[in-house]
Amino acid sequence: LTFDPRQRITVEDALAHPYLGSLHDISDEPVCMSPFSFDFEQHALTEGQMKELIYQEALAFNPEYRQQ
Repeated sequence: LTFDPRQRITVEDALAHPYLGSLHDISDEPVCMSPFSFDFEQHALTEGQMKELIYQEALAFNPEYRQQ
């Protein structure tokens, strides 16, 4: 494994590696019908906004901690 992304192998090369040979079948690959949109990641958030988003996400998994 290499930390520098410019020196890493590609996803295709990684999937073709013998280590993953028994787990990867090119004829059984799922195909996404439409491209993903990651536009939501483009918004600049303040530290407070980020904390609030993390808090709300934690509450979604632990609703018993939600204050009335």
